[in-house]
Amino acid sequence: MKVFTICLLILFSCQKIQNNDSGILSKKKFTTVFKEIHLAEAEFEVNERNGVKNAYDILLSSYNDIYRINKINEKDFKIALDYYAKSPEMLEQIYIDILGDLKQEKTILDQQETN
Repeated sequence: MKVFTICLLILFSCQKIQNNDSGILSKKKFTTVFKEIHLAEAEFEVNERNGVKNAYDILLSSYNDIYRINKINEKDFKIALDYYAKSPEMLEQIYIDILGDLKQEKTILDQQETN
């Protein structure tokens, strides 16, 4: 019985290592980065509509800041985006999580405004 248990532990340990070595951002990290990118793109749209001449430069700078803060690069993000886009259910859940985060942030901001 102990040998069986040890074999199972080794098997599951190997599977976990393989998943970590896949090069794909974790769902949590991808969700964070994806949300920040969407917010940066929304800011770009507002800036562009308001005639901000360097709106595109601001967007590129935002992308670079997002990647730097999250310790990834554009290639990491694009690989993860391709990976998660292949699973519509997973991508839908990511969007649901992002909307939940944004609702929480809005609630906090609304409370701060009333205080």
